[in-house]
Amino acid sequence: MVNVKSEISTLKKVMLHIPNKELEILTKDNMNELLFDELLDVPQAKIEYNNFINILKDNDVEVVFIEDLMIETLKHNKDIKNDFINDIINESDEEVIAYLKGLSEEELVELSIKGLTKNERFIINPLPNLYFQRDPQMIIGNGICINHMSTSVRKNESILTKYIFKYHPDYKNTKIFYEPENGFNIEGGDILNLSSKVILIGISERTSIEGIKSLANHLFNESEIETIIAIEIPKKRASMHLDTIITQVDYDKFVIYTHDFENSQTHIITKDNEQLSNRPLKDTLIKYLNLNSITFISCEDEIEQWNDAVNTLALKPGKVIAYKINEKTNKLLRQNGIEVIELEAKQLGMGRGGIHCMSQPLIRE
Repeated sequence: MVNVKSEISTLKKVMLHIPNKELEILTKDNMNELLFDELLDVPQAKIEYNNFINILKDNDVEVVFIEDLMIETLKHNKDIKNDFINDIINESDEEVIAYLKGLSEEELVELSIKGLTKNERFIINPLPNLYFQRDPQMIIGNGICINHMSTSVRKNESILTKYIFKYHPDYKNTKIFYEPENGFNIEGGDILNLSSKVILIGISERTSIEGIKSLANHLFNESEIETIIAIEIPKKRASMHLDTIITQVDYDKFVIYTHDFENSQTHIITKDNEQLSNRPLKDTLIKYLNLNSITFISCEDEIEQWNDAVNTLALKPGKVIAYKINEKTNKLLRQNGIEVIELEAKQLGMGRGGIHCMSQPLIRE
């Protein structure tokens, strides 16, 4: 079962991935292709991530790991192994396929994440971005959007999701609103669950308006969602996803990098209509969330925005996890009544993603 109808209601269960051997394959020659700007100290990144997990567990959040779910999926469904192998390899190679078929479920899943090379080519792409669990899928209400990633090197992340939510005994009955085969780019970092009836989606370098409209058709017919607010954000590395420039931290409070919304065009999409709006984002949120007012806690520091100051994860209304390095923004959050738990994450942050990016909520109260 999944249930996420808010960005801020009490977090009960989350899906994660601890960064591991797939990051060791990064080199100065391939890191840009694999969407990294810098090389990470992998042992230190794992320590930082385990500290993140401990914070979650200390706040009574159940943690599950995507690799464990995939192993359980294969063990419960022996007949899907060959299909899974064919989906994750880049080219048909009888020798490689025979080798993969002989692996245990644990070994196969490890290789599907770590990657596999032959003759200096990736036969299976490594997934160093997998610890950013928000991107390949997004829980919306009681269903899931399995995303079409904007870059081919991340395609296999969504394949793991697809198998889990089609075949895992705990998740196979989840309603699937969108699948990678739909063809239009969508990534989870661009989607915020504002209420059971309203979601906010960024039109970004990684999520297209065509993908949003395709998802909308399914949501309006198969979920409680009545309104999608789709807002254009700058197509640049520093704002690759909506959650790098805005996240919700309380019922009526958002932390935001306002500079990237100054000239935004907003699409209001409902089942029977789509209209463009020049209304400021704050006024739009007040209207569709039925609030009297909203506070924007504004991150004004360009360096802190780059370091994912805005990319917070709410544990409950008014309580968030944030990167410790962003002192100015964390101080502003506290001045506005938000409890901030700080995570020391110098290595994790070098992957260009924050706390929100690293987590995929499965259940919120």
